Amino acid sequence: PSAAGIHIDIKKLQDELASMNEQGVIHDVSLDFHMAPPKVTAEDMAVVLPRMEEIIKKKIILTPKIVDGSTVIINDKEYVFNVAERFEVLKPSLTQYLQLGDMRIPVSLIAEDSRAMELLKKDWVIDLNAQKYETYINEILAPELEAPSQDVTVSYDAAGKIIFEGTAQNGVRIDRGELKDNMKAVLNQSEADVAASVASGINVSSAAKLAVAPLKEVKGKVNVPDDLRARGVTDLFSVGYSNFAGSSSKRIVNIKTGIAKYNGLIIPKGEVFSFNDNLGPVDAANGYVEELVIKGDQTIPEFGGGICQVSSTFFRAGLFGGLPIPERKAHSYAVQYYARPGGHGLDCTIYPGVTDCKIRNDTGGDLLIQAYTDGLDMYFKFYGTPDNRKIVLDGPYYSNQVGAPSDKVIYNSSKAAGYYEVKDQPHNGFDAVWYRTVTLADGNEVKETFKSRYQARPRVIIKGGEKPVESAPAKQDKTEMDGFSS
Repeated sequence: PSAAGIHIDIKKLQDELASMNEQGVIHDVSLDFHMAPPKVTAEDMAVVLPRMEEIIKKKIILTPKIVDGSTVIINDKEYVFNVAERFEVLKPSLTQYLQLGDMRIPVSLIAEDSRAMELLKKDWVIDLNAQKYETYINEILAPELEAPSQDVTVSYDAAGKIIFEGTAQNGVRIDRGELKDNMKAVLNQSEADVAASVASGINVSSAAKLAVAPLKEVKGKVNVPDDLRARGVTDLFSVGYSNFAGSSSKRIVNIKTGIAKYNGLIIPKGEVFSFNDNLGPVDAANGYVEELVIKGDQTIPEFGGGICQVSSTFFRAGLFGGLPIPERKAHSYAVQYYARPGGHGLDCTIYPGVTDCKIRNDTGGDLLIQAYTDGLDMYFKFYGTPDNRKIVLDGPYYSNQVGAPSDKVIYNSSKAAGYYEVKDQPHNGFDAVWYRTVTLADGNEVKETFKSRYQARPRVIIKGGEKPVESAPAKQDKTEMDGFSS
């Protein structure tokens, strides 16, 4: 039950003590009291209880969304805030205000006047308990949605070669203040408000339960020497990524040998960078080993098998950065390594003297390349000057699917009879299409289509011994054949 209280007049006591201090005189002080009415009455509580009955049944769907225009990739999972299970996060508070038309003037802006106070109205606002809310964010949302930023330091070694300490990585953080406001908006929307909006023709069924979980990018710092900064190397511009899990030991050797050729190279402003021109000889003398490569309609061992993983990752750094791609060709058939992440159609095959992968630097400064592997992950990171271009990738769209042909059996007389080897796995044929829209800072849009046609390939089996001689089919009665034909 509510009841009035008694409070000491603190202000009067403070004034009298201050006066004694100034005058240097000590004397007795009388304490004055005043009656304090209850802030929350039974009548006030009666108003909020029906609303709490509504609120406790709510399940707020939190949808993660990038709000600052960055290109951070996040999951599309929805998170449900079940009020009944997390009721301790709620903090109902009774507010007082003066109503002037459609405006509510908070009591804090009204001078303490008995006549003004008589005009005040009361209402309940559902707030969130700061500590409980932070615990919820840290336990449920942050582990899946937040990522720390990382910094990189670029310098020169004794020979003048560019070296990297660490690697830049942009982080993601939940905007806790904005998410709190979004959740409070949903919690404070009563069923009567929803009904009134629906009656007026406004569709609020989704807004009544949806709250955006805003994510903001936290940029990693790029520390570079003054000469590189003067050339425009200031920030992380774009990232190309691929994964080569399942590769043979020989393929991994070629990948690590190949990617090392590009670490520390610079793509000058306005120039086209050729992957092949910077690759160098692909042979044993340069650290490569023989591994399978796609050559024509065959998959055969050659020095450098696996380098296309490097060129595909390089291509993705240009693609995701919105840079022009003067030359790119997909593999002749779909390869598992290039389907992750994102799906097929993001690969770029190369072969010295035949097929190249090229990127043009149309930014306002030079681009510095950091190329490295981390376990079975590969990265190409371009450092340059961001120019506020926006990149949207849409795909992949698959079409023209064709099943793999029947197995192709090749007999090898140098192998013993009974020898059996699966040389190539079967591959279905299909088209994969990606659409890219690059919106430049001046508002101009560049729309491009990246199409990949993957051929259907049979399983290739090697068997030992000579190819068996096929027996001629038995002759059949012509009348019988004609009969079947008819």
